[in-house]
Amino acid sequence: MLSITGCYCGDGDKPQQIQFYVRTIGGINDYFTYQDEFRVTNYSNKTISLNNLYRFAQTYVDTIHADHQVSIVSFVGQKPCQTLPSNPANDVFDTERKQLLVSFGFNNSFPQNASMKNKTLTDVRIYNDGKSTHYDFDYPQQKRKAIQLLKSDKYFDSDF
Repeated sequence: MLSITGCYCGDGDKPQQIQFYVRTIGGINDYFTYQDEFRVTNYSNKTISLNNLYRFAQTYVDTIHADHQVSIVSFVGQKPCQTLPSNPANDVFDTERKQLLVSFGFNNSFPQNASMKNKTLTDVRIYNDGKSTHYDFDYPQQKRKAIQLLKSDKYFDSDF
């Protein structure tokens, strides 16, 4: 009798890539901004640093041209052979959140900052198995801790 205990899809042999995943819109009064989410393909835990993701996010918000400002950039891990919903909605929110790695918030989420050329970081959320640790830059101790984490080239543990 023949039995198959696993499946080989071949994705594990491909390099990690950061790809655009989904865009959502949010607003304060009549001022709207985007939250853009990227997927890290062939993701496995402890294979990417927060520093790399932060540099990508900072460059992205400083250079993207869209109808509205991008004020949040998030990253989702996509394991080899795994698919993510092609159009995420609230019914898959919990599943997708377990795959979240990190979110970066920038100061252009308020109308008075919309015309700034170089956006600055206002907060970071680091996820571990769907639960987040929030670092709000309005609080100096949280800001120092977040900057320390972002400067490190160590691969971070997302427990995913």
